[in-house]
Amino acid sequence: MRVRLPKRRRWRILIYIVSLVLILLAIDMILVQMGRHISVRYETTRITEPRISEGPIDYLAAMENHFSQGVTHENNMVVPLLEALGPAALASNQPKNGITSRLGMPPLPETGDYFQHHDKFPEDPNAGEQEPANDLAPLLERPWKASERPQTAAWLKANEKPLARIVEASKRPRFYYPFNAGYRPETAMEVQLPYLVPSRQAARALIARAMLRIGENGDFSGAREDLAAAHRLGALFTQGATLIDRLVGYSIDSQVSHAEQSLAAGGKLNAAQARQWAAALGGAQGQGGAQLPPLDGFADGIDISERYLYLDVMQFGARRGLTKFMELISQPLKTSAPPRAISHLAPVRWGHAMEVGNVWYDRLTAAASKPDRVERRAALSGMMRELDNYTRGEGTSARMLISSEWPLALFFPSLEKVADREDAAVANRVLARVALALAAHKGEHGVYPATLDALAPAYLAAVPNDPFTNKFLIYRPTQAGYLLYSVGADLKDNGGKAATAANVIDLPADAQQVDIVVAAGDAAITTQPATAPAPATHPAKF
Repeated sequence: MRVRLPKRRRWRILIYIVSLVLILLAIDMILVQMGRHISVRYETTRITEPRISEGPIDYLAAMENHFSQGVTHENNMVVPLLEALGPAALASNQPKNGITSRLGMPPLPETGDYFQHHDKFPEDPNAGEQEPANDLAPLLERPWKASERPQTAAWLKANEKPLARIVEASKRPRFYYPFNAGYRPETAMEVQLPYLVPSRQAARALIARAMLRIGENGDFSGAREDLAAAHRLGALFTQGATLIDRLVGYSIDSQVSHAEQSLAAGGKLNAAQARQWAAALGGAQGQGGAQLPPLDGFADGIDISERYLYLDVMQFGARRGLTKFMELISQPLKTSAPPRAISHLAPVRWGHAMEVGNVWYDRLTAAASKPDRVERRAALSGMMRELDNYTRGEGTSARMLISSEWPLALFFPSLEKVADREDAAVANRVLARVALALAAHKGEHGVYPATLDALAPAYLAAVPNDPFTNKFLIYRPTQAGYLLYSVGADLKDNGGKAATAANVIDLPADAQQVDIVVAAGDAAITTQPATAPAPATHPAKF
């Protein structure tokens, strides 16, 4: 049959245009479908097993398999931790008793002697003037008496049993919290970590109780036990499967070190006590004392958890399409979803996005694995600038969408800030150890030394360097005492200017031009961690 075109030219042009649009739409739909195909191979998926019903890679199971290696019911600190925290620490999107069943535990009763959060503890109506709600910060920095804060003292008393269980948990060597306990989230972004907030509050309770023990009756042995438990708790969280676990671990450890710096610089310890305490933090050889576990780095957190999270979500995008993909990430990553009409037509090459992501994760893992912290910081800083230029600095948004490189800008956390957190935690431990050695020297000689070299080998096996620069810590004796500090994350000597916030997670974004400081003598104790908050682009739940 012969098709006749209209005689009028404008109708023929309209037909040509419509035909061309339909052809382009057909080509676009073909490209969209081609882009959704992912080849299971090393360059793209990085692993080939385990699989979900012969389909996509089960990255959630792969993460669990990696981080649960060698973990047993007997050595996993999460078992007694959950017994102390109760059902509130269990993921709400998992079946009831699913997490405990996977850990080989009996179900947790709905009520029991569980840890109570400070701001939810009932106030005593007969206590007179009410205390500031949730204001524990001053009690983490100095010895105090129950008469000063009777409600907080009552809160610590009410939490004796769960805190005792948490101290037991801190003595176990491994940390593993399962993600899939009967409900397999469609993506790793749906994983919940409800144990973090109460665990962090429990660590603060241990620090506050340590300061109460010293202030109330000079119980330095009990205080050391509490602070050592909080140190161990922080170190265990740095074994976690997510970077958020590790950031919380670094925060906890920094706060404990801050308390130890305050005790040492405030003249609250005699020479023997300071020597023993310094030994536990890695003091001079042959001084005895149980050594604290080191803080884990974050290289495998990038190589495994961050990489698998990225690949899992890219795989989800290929399976469900760009519209569902943007709906998934829009809230946790604080980005807006494109109109549905556009997202259905965007020819995203999901497999290519996975390949490009793997190249960058390989490079970032190698940079984060450098043993020298100064080299690591320089490598990460250079790579993050390069990545920013790669994902944002070239071409238009349309080009980036077509090239499939735009997800990199959404998913890569600011690893410089993660490194800052770890380095700050290590620096605070170093400063605590040196401050304790200085306290021992003062107790035995009556004065602080003229230089830190006088501390080795009697009090320290060797004087440690500043972790941020691998150079000497800055030490300035004064008539009243001394000023000791690390240059902090900005790598500049700011003259001992300290941050004003005591909480490493909640520091304001502008609190970077500071040093990490210990001051002794007439000056107030101003030891503070110098780090910035976690990047807003990191998924909120993971």
